[in-house]
Formats: sequence, C-alpha cells, structure tokens
Amino acid sequence: MFYVAYDGGQFSMNTSSNSSDSPAHSRADTPPGTSPEKAGHIYFETTPSKDLFNQSGFSDFDDFWNLPHEFVDDVNYRRGGWSAVSTLELADSSQGKKLFFVKRQENQPRYSLRHPFGRLTFEIEVDAIKRVKQLGLPAVEVVCWGVQKTEGS
Repeated sequence: MFYVAYDGGQFSMNTSSNSSDSPAHSRADTPPGTSPEKAGHIYFETTPSKDLFNQSGFSDFDDFWNLPHEFVDDVNYRRGGWSAVSTLELADSSQGKKLFFVKRQENQPRYSLRHPFGRLTFEIEVDAIKRVKQLGLPAVEVVCWGVQKTEGS
C-alpha cells in the first residue's frame, strides 16, 4: 500500500526529483483504509490532486509503487514487512513545484483487541494525521492512496 501526502509548503527539506491503462478514481467521500479489493487503483482525496498526478504520469498503483527507492530515512523493517518514505516533486502550473511525500508499506498490519484480524498501519497513520489537523496543529495533507493485495502478502 502507499499513500501520498503534501506538506502545503510548511516543512522544508532537500529533495531529489523522480518521475497506463488503469483508471484513477476520485474518492473524497471514502476514507483511507476502506478501499475495495481492486488491484492497481488509486484513490484521490481531491480532483485537483488527481489532475496533477495524471498529467505527471501517475495514474495507477504501480506508478507510485515503482518509484526509485531513494528514501528520506532508513527503511523500517518490522511486523514481517517494511515501510519507507520517499519524496516526489511535481510541476504545478499554478503553484510552481510541489513536494509530496510517498509512504510505501508492505505487510505491516497491526493487531489489537479491537482489530484481532489486523488493521493496515497506514489506516492508523492517516487517522492520526486527521486528529492532529482537527486540533489545529500543522500536519501533512493526504492527497491519494492505494492498496494492492498480491499473492503471498
């Protein structure tokens, strides 16, 4: 699974630039973590985000998943899987360049009494981002996400 977040220009860091037939869906009404089991689809929180990514050649799951493994921090190996964050810079005609953070995770469910069959770690992270924003604190904005189930995962 992956999700892409935009910092709205509030955080700065050095970046490196990286750059189908599956449809991209606008799903502003569907919270992350409730995706149907449709391999290769991505879900956008807003239409402008969908347009920007489609114009930049990011229209299906693999476009994000296959980004170079140039991570901003060490890869996190645990729970039988891994997760890591990379950056993606896209040209936006109205705002210049926009920096996005792409979080990729594989086989990282969390188990609890409330979720004995597991819950994807990204769902917990997105819920935390939303809670931080509700408190009026600076936080990234989740702009799109995707889940793909593959054999053996």
